[in-house]
Amino acid sequence: RDESYVLGVRLPGTGLDLGALPEVRVSGTVHRQVRGRHFETFNQTRSVEYGRRWNLSRRGSGVPEALRGRGDETIDEAALEVESGPTTLEVGGGRLSIGPAFEARRHREALRLRAVGWPRLSLRSSWVSSTNRPQDEAGSWLRQRARLRQPLWDGRLTPRLEVERERRRQRVLRTDSLTRDAFSILEVRPGLEVQRGGLQASGSVEYQRERGALEGAFRPASQGWTVQSEAAFDPSAPYRASVRGGYRVRRVTDRFRVERGREDTESLLLRLEGRTRPLDRAVELKTFYDALTKRSPVLQETYLRTGPNLGQYVWRDANGDGVQQIDEFVPETTPNEGTYVQRFVPSDSLESVIDLQARTRLALRPARLWDDPGGWWRRALSAVATRTTFEVQEQSRSEAVARIYALYLRRYRTPGTTLSGRLRLEQEVELFPGRDDVGLQGTWRQNRGLDDRAAGTQTSFLNQWTAEARWRPVRSWAVRVRGRHEVDRSRSEAFTDARSFDIRAVGVRPSLSYRPVSTATITLAADYAEKRDRRQDRRARVLKLPVEAEWSRAGRLRLTGRVEVARVDLTGAGVGLAQYQLTDGRGPGRSALWSLQGRYVLTDNLRATVRYDGRAPANAPTIHTVRAKLSATF
Repeated sequence: RDESYVLGVRLPGTGLDLGALPEVRVSGTVHRQVRGRHFETFNQTRSVEYGRRWNLSRRGSGVPEALRGRGDETIDEAALEVESGPTTLEVGGGRLSIGPAFEARRHREALRLRAVGWPRLSLRSSWVSSTNRPQDEAGSWLRQRARLRQPLWDGRLTPRLEVERERRRQRVLRTDSLTRDAFSILEVRPGLEVQRGGLQASGSVEYQRERGALEGAFRPASQGWTVQSEAAFDPSAPYRASVRGGYRVRRVTDRFRVERGREDTESLLLRLEGRTRPLDRAVELKTFYDALTKRSPVLQETYLRTGPNLGQYVWRDANGDGVQQIDEFVPETTPNEGTYVQRFVPSDSLESVIDLQARTRLALRPARLWDDPGGWWRRALSAVATRTTFEVQEQSRSEAVARIYALYLRRYRTPGTTLSGRLRLEQEVELFPGRDDVGLQGTWRQNRGLDDRAAGTQTSFLNQWTAEARWRPVRSWAVRVRGRHEVDRSRSEAFTDARSFDIRAVGVRPSLSYRPVSTATITLAADYAEKRDRRQDRRARVLKLPVEAEWSRAGRLRLTGRVEVARVDLTGAGVGLAQYQLTDGRGPGRSALWSLQGRYVLTDNLRATVRYDGRAPANAPTIHTVRAKLSATF
């Protein structure tokens, strides 16, 4: 237990009248941040550049393990910005100390010139020096960047030049010998931008040279070239498209290949994005494609204990040994019940993979084609709306790069080659989408997945058909009937009993809603499903009887309540995720769920929410969870 606080003063942009001289605007900030040595947060609160900003590490946003608990973390910073016409000058500095173990000082400067008719210049520099006593190191880190752009012919053609330089000198205290973490990088990037009408295009060539530390001094480490281009076409609504491509190659010197184990790398990047909404949005098409080659680790599944505010999983000790095992964690049944979160820890080794994501969504709404659908065929088309979704994600170690990039799906989700893969297909059809009194909706959904993790390979398959009919005979009454049929398969090499199953399910859910007044609604439902696990000969009959009520006061108060009684008849033993899927998280036997939630708008900027959930399983103690939240916006 510890504490943390932030104090600061900010000077907003203030104009200074200097007589005959141009007007000057000045702004600035001064702040102090103190974090106790034992103060920890679950979510990331430091910036992603925190390690580089203070020369703590070459990458990462946290404090290195050797410095944790060494003392309070104190940051003092100040910044000043002066703007006069097309010129802006920024200066700043700061200090970081972690008890007596670590101390760093930094300063930064920036200059921007944007005079009309002249080249646009941007210069930025930062320098930090640090002393790390537990590691017996001292170092400095210089980062500089210069950008020069010259628009020509009213901005239709813009040549540009960018130069970036980094030099990190890490040395052993009281010596001049460099450590392994020292490096120097120089990047030169000339480019060209073209803009004409709705077309924007750019291209660049980058040269990179890196020097690393060997035998206590800087030595040539690698050289690389990157070619990159980008184009966007946006003539007018409803069309828009963009494409981006790049190729990078890096060659490592012989000494760093032998002594540091570095390897030559090649990377190919391709990104496509498009959107069109013609015919008054009767047709809407969105497509996205992103693929690149990179190095990625194998992941290990783990669970961290947090609290009801963040947790999404619960631990159920299936074998009664009191030891937490991966296959004993299942999703929470009621909100705020879970006290664990799922995390994936990367391994130390990296593998070259192709990382690809692609999705396409097509929505058809023929009713938008005409204002008056005269004729029977127009009326029939106007009563139908459809949406089609295709989505694929793949991390593959395959050497058939062209086929992976070309979406040759037979090469996807292959054991021994795929690191992680997903395929999602979905088709929705709705009849009478614009009517409130009657409607029918059908959905087909199929998900396929494969994960190759440290514990072994796990595959999944879900094929689901659903149909829902709605009817409102009078204004205050509504009837819905929903049916579903699904096949849910999972196979795990490491957790056969808990995560390997082949469940076939058929279910129906009728419901009746009554609205006595415009601010209140009561819903009665019955949910019945029969499930069979063909893999391990298990069966389940699940009956749930929920009652829901809602009352609201316009713009101020909203109350919702739910009570459910369930009965699950389970034949055969089931543990872990398999039992959770068979019983819808209720467990065998009779159980009950209830919840009450209230939301109140105190002011325009202040809202209060209170939620209470309860669950009474058949063979476990009753669980109560309460959560209160007060949120403010400024």
